[in-house]
Amino acid sequence: MFRLKLEDAFIQQLSGDTRKWLVNTMTAMLVADGTIGQAEMPALRDALELLETKEEAAALMEKVKNKESIEIVDLKDERNTCAVAFFFLSSIIVMDGRVTKSEAEMFKSVGGKLGFSRDYARQVLEWATDQMKLNKRRNAMIEEAIGLRAQYS
Repeated sequence: MFRLKLEDAFIQQLSGDTRKWLVNTMTAMLVADGTIGQAEMPALRDALELLETKEEAAALMEKVKNKESIEIVDLKDERNTCAVAFFFLSSIIVMDGRVTKSEAEMFKSVGGKLGFSRDYARQVLEWATDQMKLNKRRNAMIEEAIGLRAQYS
């Protein structure tokens, strides 16, 4: 139906290091609650596609399967790049329709790796949570519309 994905133009302008950082962070956030749910699988596939080689993707998947920790280092990139990536990551954290305490803490930690304060990270997470609620409402309204009788004027 709808899918969250970074624009190709944004991805193309990322350095190799920033891409790897984004992939590692996306993956770490997807497994922060202990599992990757069905709703999160497209994001995992998208993350793996950002890697340059199949070997890198296989190595990352091996870490996921073995529940190994994925290191997230500081990212010192353009502020615009960091901001766009952070908002994208906020949408990933709420993708499965809920935010656990461990996910919220991880998100605030990721904000610190991008040079954002914990307060700013909290504000972004609130925005993402509001978006999640709106998406749930939209989906419920779509379901409701299916049962409505058509009324053309």
